[in-house]
Amino acid sequence: MISKHALKLTIHFGCAFVLGTSILTSTGCLGGLGLTGATLPTDPVSTEASNHYQVEMMGAFTKSAPFEGEIDGPLTVQDALERSGAIKKFRSMDIMIYRVVEETGRVLKMKVEYTPRTKTVKPELNYAIHPNDRIMVQARSLSSIDKFVDSLSPNN
Repeated sequence: MISKHALKLTIHFGCAFVLGTSILTSTGCLGGLGLTGATLPTDPVSTEASNHYQVEMMGAFTKSAPFEGEIDGPLTVQDALERSGAIKKFRSMDIMIYRVVEETGRVLKMKVEYTPRTKTVKPELNYAIHPNDRIMVQARSLSSIDKFVDSLSPNN
């Protein structure tokens, strides 16, 4: 039997492939999609001392909208999302924190789970924000396909 996750991924991949193919063949270039100036979250982050963090918001068809905030005291992921306006902008979202570890210079990726019903980050994943943290917020689709696949699972 196919798992719920595998079925959802197959349906999403198929829909995205058909949509992407039709867009690329009708426009003829990637410039119209806003894909030419995007920065990747794993780009090196300045390690100089600063008291700032960054929230980058990406919708399904919109460019990244960066927000830079200042750490003016104890600050958590929930606080950063509220200050940046991400909670008002997106109903449901996938959140990832990218933090440079000073000792090694490597990027640490921390996944954060968000509960749309209560508009809050799960308490056990509501990490403290450190200087130079990059919080990537990706809009999550709650389409009818997602709801249909979720309804097939008796666990929901």
